Amino acid sequence: MTAPAEAQAPSLIHQLGRLGFEKDGEQRLALLRGVADLYLSQTASPTLAEEYLFTEIVTTVMRKLSPEQRPQVAESLAPEARVPRDLALSLAADEDIAVARPILAHSPALTETDIIALAETTGDDHLQAIATRAFVSSRVTDVLIDRGSNRVLRTISTNAGAEVSPEGMTRMVAR
Repeated sequence: MTAPAEAQAPSLIHQLGRLGFEKDGEQRLALLRGVADLYLSQTASPTLAEEYLFTEIVTTVMRKLSPEQRPQVAESLAPEARVPRDLALSLAADEDIAVARPILAHSPALTETDIIALAETTGDDHLQAIATRAFVSSRVTDVLIDRGSNRVLRTISTNAGAEVSPEGMTRMVAR
C-alpha cells in the first residue's frame, strides 16, 4: 500500500540524505532502490525538475557502485516506462554492456530515433542487445544490418518482432 504524498516526501528527503553519506555499497544500492521505488510509484506524472533530479541521483550513485552492482540498477529500471529518457539514454550508451543490455533490450523510454542513434554509435554488443527487442522497426534493422556482425544478423533473422525492409533483406542475404 502506498503512503500519501505528504508522508512520502519526508521519507524521500530522509533517504536522499542517507544516500549522500552512505559509504557501504550494499546500503547505497538499497537506498537507491528505495528512491527509485518512490519515484516510479508516483501516481502523477513527474515534473521536469523531478525527472532531472532522479536522473542526477541515479547517475551520481551509479558512478559510486561496484561493477557488479551497476547492472542490477539497469535491470530494475529497464522495463519501467517512467524512467526519464535522458537516464535511459545514458544507461543504454554505457560502455559496460552488462549495464546497457537490459535498457537496450527492454526500455520503453527509448524512442525509435534514440535506438537508431545508439545503433549508429555503439559497438556490436550493443547492436546485439538492440536486435533482441520485442519490436524492432525496419529503420532500426537497416542500421543493424549495415553495422552488425553475423551474430547480430542471426538475431534479427530469428526475432519475430523484427521488421526487415526489402532493401535490408537484400543486404542481409548478400552478406
